[in-house]
Amino acid sequence: MRKRLKDILRQYELRERHFECVIRSKELEVLLSRARAAEQKQLAEGEKARAEKVEEEVRRQFLIVITPPLERPRNGGGSVYRTNNFERSWTMRRRVRRCSWSG
Repeated sequence: MRKRLKDILRQYELRERHFECVIRSKELEVLLSRARAAEQKQLAEGEKARAEKVEEEVRRQFLIVITPPLERPRNGGGSVYRTNNFERSWTMRRRVRRCSWSG
């Protein structure tokens, strides 16, 4: 009988240790998942910041390409620019015609 009680006590202690180990492993899993979530959040924030920088750089380069030459008027003077351009081309056409007739 004494041996049987010792065996039961030993099994109980083993079960207790196993239960504590299971609880500890669950706690570690929770900590690991939180750490992974924090890492993913940090990576996402880094990617977002990098994407914003790239977007800003692309916008800046796009504006450099689109920006018209300095001789073009800025404030509502586009029609004047087109008219002036048309007059120049018309004058050049007349000069070419005069030269070809006289030649």
